[in-house]
Amino acid sequence: MMEIIMIQKLIELIDEASKIFHSDTDWEVKYDAIFGMKIGQKIIAAGFSFDWYDPDTTYQEDVTAYFRALEEWKDRWSGTEQLAI
Repeated sequence: MMEIIMIQKLIELIDEASKIFHSDTDWEVKYDAIFGMKIGQKIIAAGFSFDWYDPDTTYQEDVTAYFRALEEWKDRWSGTEQLAI
């Protein structure tokens, strides 16, 4: 049951990241929000980790790569079948 609550929390954080990613905000601001205390640090603090490729080039490419990895994780775990495990 605790795992389901943790997964739901991560999905909420990913939804928050989606709002930031799709906003009209500058990419540097998005980077700071997603990798800072707004999203990234909360994910780490909750004990989640996952692999993702960091292109380490521009703010836009870094944010996009991280967000796409978050979306892939969410797609894998947001179905009711997975949450019931």
